[in-house]
Amino acid sequence: MILLAEDDPTSLKVLGMVLRDVGGYEVLEAANENEAFRVCQQYSGPIHLIVTDVVLREGSGPGLVERLHKIRPQLRALFISGSAREDLPQKNRITPASFLQKPFLPAAFIEAVRRLLDSAAGAPN
Repeated sequence: MILLAEDDPTSLKVLGMVLRDVGGYEVLEAANENEAFRVCQQYSGPIHLIVTDVVLREGSGPGLVERLHKIRPQLRALFISGSAREDLPQKNRITPASFLQKPFLPAAFIEAVRRLLDSAAGAPN
């Protein structure tokens, strides 16, 4: 299961569709940080990855991931951003492997998701 947190309604819809239709993933969607946290708390099954925008209108992707790690420490994160600020990943302590700059092609998005999920599968428990 993938949790998608994106505050732009069009991006949320399109990215959710790409994850489901192109990637074949099951997706939980949330429109902001608090909704994503609530969905994560209420969903009883495993959530393997969160895809979140770095900058959310009501919070931030890194802040959300920090909150979620308290209840799901094994959760992997893919941060996305359309910001033109080149220092955004570094300022938020986001590694290049877990960051994808918008705009991106669906294939690049699915490749980044797969890479993070595969790295989680190979990680020791």
